[in-house]
Amino acid sequence: MERRKHACRPPHSRNNAMTLTAPRVLITALLLLLALSLPVAAETERRASDGTGSEAVRLQLVAPQSVTLSSELSGRIAELPLRPGDAFKKGAQLLAFDCRLHQARWDKAAAERKQASATHEVNIQLDRLGSVSTLELDVSSARLAVAQAELDIMTTLLDRCTINAPFSGRIAEVHVKQHQYIGEGEKVLDILNDRQLEIEMILPSLWLQWLKPGQPFPFRVDETGRDYQARVSRIAPQVDAVSQTVKVFATLDRPSAELRAGMSGTARISPP
Repeated sequence: MERRKHACRPPHSRNNAMTLTAPRVLITALLLLLALSLPVAAETERRASDGTGSEAVRLQLVAPQSVTLSSELSGRIAELPLRPGDAFKKGAQLLAFDCRLHQARWDKAAAERKQASATHEVNIQLDRLGSVSTLELDVSSARLAVAQAELDIMTTLLDRCTINAPFSGRIAEVHVKQHQYIGEGEKVLDILNDRQLEIEMILPSLWLQWLKPGQPFPFRVDETGRDYQARVSRIAPQVDAVSQTVKVFATLDRPSAELRAGMSGTARISPP
């Protein structure tokens, strides 16, 4: 009778055993995969922590020569020949004010200076003959100095009647219009030199262990979808203590006309 009891074990007990075994097999497989991946993860973490790894970093193209030009006097704009995108040479006139009043004042100052100079020259000759007092000679000398100072002031104002290009480049933005009256200090033009672009990057400070000026690297520009070559030109002297990063600059091996300031891309820098 005992033997029959064992033979009559319910058939579903074997299925239950298989059901309980499947999760164990799955857990064992997951633990095995985790164990195999730990050395790889540890090596990756080690390379990142000691600064020997390489990765893609974001970059931006900038124009070192770029400036916002502002008015140095108040007046009406008489000439504004260029528009955004137009090229110009160093010394070219970018803007001119209506300075007829300043010109008239300069003419007056020049005439007064000429008169004061002539009077003083006569007094010098008379002083040699003993026909003029020392006081009169000193007064004429002072009047000549005042007249010269007034002329210098008007010359400076006339120079400010035009805004000339400090370097060769292009117009980036025009903030005013021709015939508009503007005040002193108001910004009028944004200009930049688009032929001397450089790269700005923010890199981990640990990379300073091996990153040096002159180190080459490839990069790709998002806007063009093309690859270019550059090399590190200089490294900022200060590390950001919070982010543990440092600003790095680079120059292009071959400047390209299709590149523009403000474009961004990705660089891949590896240890030498």
